[in-house]
Amino acid sequence: MDKVDVVIGKNSWLNFQDYKNKYHKILVVVDSKITNLYPQYLAKILQGTNHQKFLIFHPENEKNLSTIEELTKKALEFNLTRYDCLLAIGGGAVGDLAAFFSSIYKRGIDFYNFPTTLIAQVDSAIGGKTALNFYGFKNQLGSFYLPKGIFVDPQVLKSLEEGDFYGGLGEVAKYALLEQEFFDWLIENLDLVLVKDLVILEKMIDKSIKIKEKYVKGDIMDTKGQRIALNLGHTLGHLIENQPPDYLNHGLSVLIGLDFALHLSYKLQILNKNSYLKKKLLIDKLLKVVRGFELTNYHYLLNKVLTDKKVKGENLQFVAIGEQGFKVVTLDYNHFQKLILEYSGDFYD
Repeated sequence: MDKVDVVIGKNSWLNFQDYKNKYHKILVVVDSKITNLYPQYLAKILQGTNHQKFLIFHPENEKNLSTIEELTKKALEFNLTRYDCLLAIGGGAVGDLAAFFSSIYKRGIDFYNFPTTLIAQVDSAIGGKTALNFYGFKNQLGSFYLPKGIFVDPQVLKSLEEGDFYGGLGEVAKYALLEQEFFDWLIENLDLVLVKDLVILEKMIDKSIKIKEKYVKGDIMDTKGQRIALNLGHTLGHLIENQPPDYLNHGLSVLIGLDFALHLSYKLQILNKNSYLKKKLLIDKLLKVVRGFELTNYHYLLNKVLTDKKVKGENLQFVAIGEQGFKVVTLDYNHFQKLILEYSGDFYD
């Protein structure tokens, strides 16, 4: 995997000044909320540059081909060349969209990412995956394209709403289930994490990024059976994400997916009861913000699962947790249906 400069810490965005002078023009794809929250910060970063902004108002809804078409028009009108660059400022959906565009415009232009949500900082900005939604289904189009630099500032997490912050912790919890040492650290420091202690947040983000890089390294194209570990919690998570009536965000959906993965791992005797209860303790603490969610739509979701990228043939592929790491298991519809019914009952207990 090519080296990507990752800068983590207070005011890390300002490090972009060491890169921006390499480019004649900069196209800035930015969440409109960020322009309102941090106008002076943005002005300082972009001072002295020839740049134009492309605002994203509803990131997940705009992560599609129509927006790519509008972004291409903007880039062409700006006379953006393959020797210029794109700067993404926003959450995971903004980064996904901007990275996809960067990978195809002029056959690839330099791309920098300023992730502003926890889920983007620890997950979607790391690893080189780009994505667009298509025809109502999440992340059906995409490519692999690494940014030149990623600038992570924990300070911006102070403005996150509770659901978005806990959603980011869903991906953090995934890393904790994969790596016991990080699990122990997170349990010990969870109270400080939940009050957004900046020193602890910076350590948590750094540890999370290193774990993701470990699984991505050597398997950037997700073909060698190593990176698949990062799909933990995502098969069910993608099914319930943004579904009515709760419309849960990605990270909260993954949290439920992680809870189901633990249930599956225990029921299939991959994980013993003691380990199951210890790991579930962490998930239960984070799931407090989604209690009341109901899995009543699972019949519809069972049909929708065929579009998931983790489907092989007519079976469903899940990442389970064992005593010595992860294990990929394949379930047929009937087995999945039985497990999901059992899990639904457990979820409400």
